[in-house]
Amino acid sequence: MTEKEFARPLALVTPLIHDSIRVRDAQYLLSNNRFPGLAPYKDGKKDDIYGPLTAQATARAKYWLGYPDSGIDGIFGQTLYEYLRKNHWRPLPAGYRARREERLKKAASTPGLNAWKKAQEYLGYHEEPHHGVNDSMFGRWYGLNYEPWCAMFESYCFAHTGWHRFMYSYVGAIYNDAIANRNGLRRVWTPQPGDIVGYRLHGDPYAHTAFFDHWVNDHTFVDLGGNTGPSSISNGGMVMRQEREKDIVSFFARVG
Repeated sequence: MTEKEFARPLALVTPLIHDSIRVRDAQYLLSNNRFPGLAPYKDGKKDDIYGPLTAQATARAKYWLGYPDSGIDGIFGQTLYEYLRKNHWRPLPAGYRARREERLKKAASTPGLNAWKKAQEYLGYHEEPHHGVNDSMFGRWYGLNYEPWCAMFESYCFAHTGWHRFMYSYVGAIYNDAIANRNGLRRVWTPQPGDIVGYRLHGDPYAHTAFFDHWVNDHTFVDLGGNTGPSSISNGGMVMRQEREKDIVSFFARVG
């Protein structure tokens, strides 16, 4: 394509725009560009249709690039293309850079980050008096003792760092609120420390949850969770850090 590939921008219209080369180029740049960590379409389907998910990813990219609020929309045009591409890119204006830094700084101080730090205080904790009965201080605090307590552990950590909206005992409820952008939750694809991980185990898409800790490589990461352990991911009776494979993740979510 020419250097002015997006002089005629892509937008969410009826009928949807079908343009195999330009749409796929846009989707590629929304997944792989010169900004580390900026991948709002990373897990989206690469096709020739400029649909709602691609338009939403475009708006998120504009937000994280520092566009003013009035300029954040789902229109993928030439200027955005030039900001994102890796070769012969256009530098962000000073105002954009300042807003980008402010937004990144604000995002780094999420309630999840504070809850994750609180969770570290309980590393090594185990059920009382022994594993396997779900008798824990977190279940007693939540009011559902003797029940699986991975989500209750997260709820405890949020509540004890000042965020009282995160009160869950069922992982599926976390997912439902995240995909609906409800209760301060939203789904994410590039997690940071303190984000919520939901796990798919034994055919159950909501079998376990933990805090995201850090990446080991593209496919493996470390989490920090409650009611886990060497003997059982989802009912091990301890608070631990453990290495996980990305292919058992059901979802990532961010609080706040």
